[in-house]
Amino acid sequence: MVILVIIYTNFCAYLKVKNHVEILVHLGS
Repeated sequence: MVILVIIYTNFCAYLKVKNHVEILVHLGS
């Protein structure tokens, strides 16, 4: 079960970074 928590945490972090990058791309273009 610990592995699921790690995967979930990494997935949430990935989504935050992905959204942040998309915002920067929209502002830069």
